[in-house]
Amino acid sequence: MKFRGMIGIIIPVLFSLDVQAQQGDHPGEEQPPLPAEFQRAPSLPRTPLEQLASFSIQPGFRIELVASEPLIEDPVAMAFDPSGRLWVVEMRGYMNDIDGSNETEPIGRIVVLEDLDGDGRMDESAVFMDHLILPRAIAHAQGGVLVVEPPHLFHALDLDGDLRVDRVEALATGFSGIENPEHAGNGLAWGMDGWYECSQHPFRYQIGDQASDLGIQRVRPHGQWGVAVDDLGLCWYSPNSEPLLVDFYPKRYSVRNPNQIGFHGVGVAAATSRRTRPVVPTPGVNRGYQKNVLDETGRLSSFTGACGTGVYRDNLLGSEVEGDLFVCEVAGNLVKRFNPRYTETSVSCDPVDQNGEFLASNDERFRPVQAVTGPDGALYICDMYRGIIQHRIYMTSFLRAQAIERLLEQPASMGRIWRVVPEDKPVRSVPDLSSAPPDELLLHLGHPNGSIRDSAQRLIVERDLVDLQGDLRSIARTAKVNHHRMRSLWTLALLNCITGEDLREALNDPDPFVRRSALRIAEEHLEQTKLLELCLLGSRDIDEAVRVQSALSLGRCRSLQALGLMSDLLLRDPTSRAMRSAIQSSFSGRELLFIEEVGRGGLSLAETPTNRILLQDLVDLIMRGRNPQEISRLLAFMAGCTDDRQWQLRMVIDRFVSNLKLGTPGARSIPISRPPVGWPELLSRDESTTIRRARMLDAALRWPERDGHLEGSSLDEFIDFEDFESILAHGKKVYTQCLSCHQADGRGLYPVYPPLADSHFVTGDPSILAAIILHGIKGRMTVGGRVYNQSMPSPPIKSDEDIAAVMTYVRHAWGNQGSPVTPEFVSQIRDSTSEQRGPIDAGSFADTR
Repeated sequence: MKFRGMIGIIIPVLFSLDVQAQQGDHPGEEQPPLPAEFQRAPSLPRTPLEQLASFSIQPGFRIELVASEPLIEDPVAMAFDPSGRLWVVEMRGYMNDIDGSNETEPIGRIVVLEDLDGDGRMDESAVFMDHLILPRAIAHAQGGVLVVEPPHLFHALDLDGDLRVDRVEALATGFSGIENPEHAGNGLAWGMDGWYECSQHPFRYQIGDQASDLGIQRVRPHGQWGVAVDDLGLCWYSPNSEPLLVDFYPKRYSVRNPNQIGFHGVGVAAATSRRTRPVVPTPGVNRGYQKNVLDETGRLSSFTGACGTGVYRDNLLGSEVEGDLFVCEVAGNLVKRFNPRYTETSVSCDPVDQNGEFLASNDERFRPVQAVTGPDGALYICDMYRGIIQHRIYMTSFLRAQAIERLLEQPASMGRIWRVVPEDKPVRSVPDLSSAPPDELLLHLGHPNGSIRDSAQRLIVERDLVDLQGDLRSIARTAKVNHHRMRSLWTLALLNCITGEDLREALNDPDPFVRRSALRIAEEHLEQTKLLELCLLGSRDIDEAVRVQSALSLGRCRSLQALGLMSDLLLRDPTSRAMRSAIQSSFSGRELLFIEEVGRGGLSLAETPTNRILLQDLVDLIMRGRNPQEISRLLAFMAGCTDDRQWQLRMVIDRFVSNLKLGTPGARSIPISRPPVGWPELLSRDESTTIRRARMLDAALRWPERDGHLEGSSLDEFIDFEDFESILAHGKKVYTQCLSCHQADGRGLYPVYPPLADSHFVTGDPSILAAIILHGIKGRMTVGGRVYNQSMPSPPIKSDEDIAAVMTYVRHAWGNQGSPVTPEFVSQIRDSTSEQRGPIDAGSFADTR
């Protein structure tokens, strides 16, 4: 009765507050109060023992406390070292009050937790590093730890064994996370290929013999908080409302060709359901007032704060649990379990507990942010334990009121770490690998626990134990478990002991993931002739994913034979979207060379449906590059087409006409370096459809000596627009607030964030883009032939001047040719849409293309 009475007191007060508008508010959107039955009493902090009683966990498992304040405060990431100690990142500056005050104070820390008596509870906490500003990630490397403190990636060393940092070296820069901690690089998950993978960051890293010997590769920066690498080498991410994204192919390939849009098999939504089932109502969700955010019982209906996914890499919890994925949901106070199902070309993940959750709490301050497999076989959960989890940039007035009235704001300096263990058996004993001899490290490469396998492999490589190569070679050929063979193969490669014979034998392995690994290793360790031979073998593989990897690896071969083999691979798999993506990636910089070699007879390209697709893709890539010299060469080459290649001329002209939207109100021009050789003769050849369309294209071509260009082109408006260059510069600066989602190249991150490059939402009617920026957008939308279904709140860009500048910038960048926008125009749209409440339904724009 007392509980009910408290709720009754809260309701009339909660939404009568005159709360100052928050950055996360949508202009004009009403934020109505929730029904009385959805309300909850103030959420006061609980002791660890009280919180332990709050959990509901699936049968067969038990949850135990590992550490709590004062040993840790505000933990956001953790990693076990080879001795079994737990290193934790404390982001102590994050949202210490409702306004996020003093967030840049240097109070963040790295602490080391140690269990001295083996009872599973941490006994000591040593402060390894302090005076950090919003640290974000940690991993072990070369006798020390890698730490991300924006903007740097540091390598920190303890030289005297007192668990206190003695030397710090900055290895890289470019990490954001100060202004907007929710959307910035993090992760540092080590994979068996020796690279540290990041989430929401455009690079991955490899540490050489010295920490300063840093390898860097550009990658696609999807994800949000956390990244996990499974035993097959696949990377997993959980960006907010999308519980699981997976890279079925390494994401570095998806950025190899700068003119490629999308890559099938990278950043794939893998979860078959987004449904969540909290055990109590969850009113403290940022946009809980919006339709369908909460279900009919007031509980979070689907993921909104997915993060920190962990792959369970052990069998202690049961063989049926090994390989499953555990997704943290901070807003729903739960951890959901998914079971992956692999096919030849993809993976999908089903929720294991259809009518509940693997782990859930009725304590609103339970904030799981990371799941990790411990070296003892338990599943560890990092709990930031606090009331406020939403950053101020996205906080709504609704959530602010919830936090104030329900006492969620304080205290903030708390934190817990939990572990899930089986009910019926003890955890594993943890070996100390820090000083283990080589033969013991070799033995642990096949340990049942993934954390121990990682440490053993990393130490073998860092100690350069090349004398183990004979044993590693034997394991790679004979081990019973596929990931044991894979790991041994990669270890040989990282020790620079791999041979062509090793890789040739691995291509006969019964497991396709081992065969794929062999091709990836060959890229870095074999000279091009040998690599081409292996790719030829891989191109004949029975498994499509292996054939796709062959196409990807061929990108390292610069010979004409490699280009020909890629076209043959597409003939083998003409309907494979992954193969099409792989070939576009591998053709990077050689698209025109291939077309010219076909014309010269160096390569054959008969007219088939598959070859039409290949030529179409190559022309699209060249056009996106917007290189005037290459486009002139392409058109000149096509002008000289012989009779047997007229189908190629027709295809090229059709792609230009289609991509430039010629014959429509949105027609665009294209710059070239000079008039194509033979072009006038082509235009006067005859009255066929192809030649008539070539004349249409001719009107859109612009080169320096030509007086006119496409009549009505939006470039006319650009030329006379006052202070256009300064407006573009200002718009580009404002666009930095959009970078983490829509990317510097404007191509977005499929399937979550749609592209702005060549998007009808951007280059079409400017009132549409203005309305989206002012109010946000929700619902299914199709951009570039791909479906996106993630709601976007209005960005934190408020003034008409800033909105006009960023609109002008994105309508002009990346080859877009939209007209400029003035602040006065934005003001008009603001007034005309003033009655809009909340994000605009994308369906209302369906007929605007």
